[in-house]
Amino acid sequence: MKKIIVFAAALLFCLCLFTACFSAKNNNDEAFLNTYIKAEPMTLDPSLVNDVYGYQILINILEPLIRINDPDAKNSVLTPAGAESWEISADELEYTFHLRENYWNDGKPVTSEDYAFGIRRNTMPDTRCLSASFLFPLKNGEAVKRGKKNIEELGILTPDSKTLILKLEKPLSYFLELCASAAYFPQREDIFTKNKDAYTSIKKMPQCGPFVIAYRKINNEINFSKNKKHWNAKNIMPDTVSCKVIHERRLVPAYLFHGDLDYTYIFDSEWNKKFTENLNFDHFSTYDKKSFFVIANCSEGRLSSNKKIRQAINRAIDRKKLVKEIHGESAKPLYSLVPPPISCRCCGEEFYNENFLPAKFTKEEKLNAKKLLLEGLQELGIKTDPKDITVEYMISKTGKQDRNETEYISKMISENLGITVKIGIYDWNEAFFSKLVKKDYDFAMLHWDAALNDPSDFFELAWSDSKILDFGWNNKEYDECILKAKNERDPHKRFDIFRRADEILCREESVFFPIMYRVSHIFKRKFVKSVPINPFNTMGWQVIDTSDRS
Repeated sequence: MKKIIVFAAALLFCLCLFTACFSAKNNNDEAFLNTYIKAEPMTLDPSLVNDVYGYQILINILEPLIRINDPDAKNSVLTPAGAESWEISADELEYTFHLRENYWNDGKPVTSEDYAFGIRRNTMPDTRCLSASFLFPLKNGEAVKRGKKNIEELGILTPDSKTLILKLEKPLSYFLELCASAAYFPQREDIFTKNKDAYTSIKKMPQCGPFVIAYRKINNEINFSKNKKHWNAKNIMPDTVSCKVIHERRLVPAYLFHGDLDYTYIFDSEWNKKFTENLNFDHFSTYDKKSFFVIANCSEGRLSSNKKIRQAINRAIDRKKLVKEIHGESAKPLYSLVPPPISCRCCGEEFYNENFLPAKFTKEEKLNAKKLLLEGLQELGIKTDPKDITVEYMISKTGKQDRNETEYISKMISENLGITVKIGIYDWNEAFFSKLVKKDYDFAMLHWDAALNDPSDFFELAWSDSKILDFGWNNKEYDECILKAKNERDPHKRFDIFRRADEILCREESVFFPIMYRVSHIFKRKFVKSVPINPFNTMGWQVIDTSDRS
């Protein structure tokens, strides 16, 4: 008990000290915003960014052609950004963008060649761009990425410094939304050619978005200043932004409560209640666009290479019970790879359908899990008793609730199948990502944060041609589904094709085990206005108004 009191006192002292230091640092008339990210970005190179933390920074320091704004939690609108206007040809195969007068942080104007270079670099076969599939709709985009055609054949034209023309292979209803993604961010060829490590130094890093990085301390904080050279500088609300790196999610509510954050998502049910009852905060809720799932390493020689063993473990996890015991009202069980916010822009249909849940198993199917395990072991020629079998379940180093979730999943697998589950907890930057790439694991917990309001953003993760994740699995029918969906213009038929892919991936082959999606409870201090609510909003911090801070 004494240790608990001492720890609590120490924590309170640290929070008070932090608050005092922070208040002193911002004691001026400028409008400032206090926010955070959960982990240090692995890179700020727009071609190589591979986590949501890096993207959160890039969307604020670079200017995409288009941004996505949100009039409410469910609807979104395409908003001119780097391009002040655009035209679409009658056959929908040519998009002409007219650029604004915008400037890089070194004073040079942003040109059509900057956007063209970024797109071309991302399309080059030797660039490991995770969003490269967003460039495949461009004429010869996929062929260039596969090394089958030269980069000069890519469907890009720059008739002058302020005009960018993008040509498509075939009409695509959501192409403009792709143009808001990192795959289409502008880049400086002159800087990259001279220094390929430019994105590791804030002094050399080319920036043309609403903010520029003013200070960075790795794994601690990144501070930003309003970019006075930005085309919309007079309407950027915060003058400065302090972005803390807070690894422990359990600490986030306390940071908000004590004034060190201006708004945040809260996933703890007790804190949700506390903030809801506090008149100093406003509350909004929406579904998160992240899908949390377990991925199986199907590489030869692994137990998880056997389909029946994967099916057994998939069935051994009770999503409903897990969410109830660990997450409460902050999450919902997920039985498809795609969470509820994903919908069709053309017809409004949501992909997530209660009548089609491939990872929702009947009681009989769950009871059959142990039998599937034994059959799988027999197919591999393993006669060992299940209690002597050990599999590694890998997660990235996260908060206490995430570790509790991991332990609960491991317990369910062990109790239902009789095998031992070894939990491996690794730092995302230092070990987890490396083990993932090297396929040095059996099962791993991942989450995918959709960059696009379309099911393709999820299913292309497992498409053998995408190269986003290599986990030793490919399936001819699954790949055919992805290709068919690309060519299908009827939105309802297209969704049906993706649902077949979902069934293959999450049930029949049991390569991905959908676990849950979050209910985002957003709490903000009363003086904070215009916090983005729609999960697909890409406006960044520029619209958040804290001018009424007392």
